[in-house]
Amino acid sequence: LLDNYQRFGDIKALAVVETSLLAMAQGGIYDQVGGGFHRYSTDMQWLVPHFEKMLYNQAQLAETYLLAYQLTGKAEYARIARQTIDYVLSDMRSKEGGFYSATDADSNGVEGKFFVWTPAEIKSALPPKLANRAIDLYAVTASGNFEGHTILHLPVSLEDYAEKHAISLPILLLEVEQIRKLLKQTREQR
Repeated sequence: LLDNYQRFGDIKALAVVETSLLAMAQGGIYDQVGGGFHRYSTDMQWLVPHFEKMLYNQAQLAETYLLAYQLTGKAEYARIARQTIDYVLSDMRSKEGGFYSATDADSNGVEGKFFVWTPAEIKSALPPKLANRAIDLYAVTASGNFEGHTILHLPVSLEDYAEKHAISLPILLLEVEQIRKLLKQTREQR
């Protein structure tokens, strides 16, 4: 579809791609903390993934988000491509330099345990201001959206969230990076 847009100016093809790319980037299929994409979604909202991550998915999706950025100039696509590539280089590469083909969906025999959060876990991992931001931004609730825990996702785009909360997008992006860094450090202890 991106090729069709690039070669023939097919605006409808671009609209289909952008709808999908934005929904995926905001959904639980995208690892909001560590970057990269889970193998597939089990629902129509891109919320609940099969938590396994495949190397080939990362390659294909990073390339697609990068091309979308090149064709549209939208920084969100570059951010997702960069985070996906950073994930591959940090988490899917062996110390010898090769790449693993996949990461497991299970942690201690429980699917997704590594990736899901409760409000209490967020509050213990982050300073109060960032914890409140993360809980609100990622819609973390006591009841959760997956087996009593929350799969982090963005119910609204970062741009819309910034506008709704009267915060500049660059400031919000800095906060998101701080949140991601601290949650990733906590998650690595799991």
